[in-house]
Amino acid sequence: MFTSLSLHQPVIAQTETRVNRNAPRLPIQLNKKKKKQDASDRGRPTRRRAMGNRNDCPGTSIPLTALIPDNGVSKVVEANPTFWFFIPYKSSKIPRGEFILQDEAHNDVYRTSLSIDKGEGIVGVSLVSKKTLEINKTYQWYFKLYCDRDESSTPIYLRGWVQRIVLQPQQEKQLSTVTSLRDRVAFYAQNGIWYSALTELAKLRLSNPENKTFVRYWLQLLNYLDLQDLSNKPLIGKVN
Repeated sequence: MFTSLSLHQPVIAQTETRVNRNAPRLPIQLNKKKKKQDASDRGRPTRRRAMGNRNDCPGTSIPLTALIPDNGVSKVVEANPTFWFFIPYKSSKIPRGEFILQDEAHNDVYRTSLSIDKGEGIVGVSLVSKKTLEINKTYQWYFKLYCDRDESSTPIYLRGWVQRIVLQPQQEKQLSTVTSLRDRVAFYAQNGIWYSALTELAKLRLSNPENKTFVRYWLQLLNYLDLQDLSNKPLIGKVN
């Protein structure tokens, strides 16, 4: 069974990381703690829910949403991670989209246009193989949707932060004993590496869409992130 964990438990520097030495097993049972914002997260605001009406997109019952914690820098182990978003519009309503990755000095690392042709649901945007995250560097990203074909139209957007980390030797050893994608999800979730946990579980769900167990695990992760209103939204796949 999972022990309780904090979303902002540091996992960057080896001297600061707390390692769960017991091999985690699903089902994912995460006990909530009061969230504390790490000092290093100050000045790095996120926007995981699209807000306001200063754009050309109509209002929806559930807004455009990023599947991330509601503050701070989220962790990942992949050099080319996938970012997950809930799109509340039919594809006919959003002629174009854009994904931007920047370094902390606001320089573009990656910028790409997206063709959103899969309709309402949860989609993934992956960083292309030629653009990799450097270890222990922090990046910010923007996900934008345009609801008007006019080049001067105002998009609806989300913003978040990501940092690629290196596992401790104890963590590497623990992960090397994992024999299934299911347990990789558990490992990443237990250690607060949310981008990786969501992507591994999305792989399971997309390859086994009728598997009720994987659906339950997905709901548990969404609930922990306080995104339970997305529980009945379809997982569509990648859009790039």
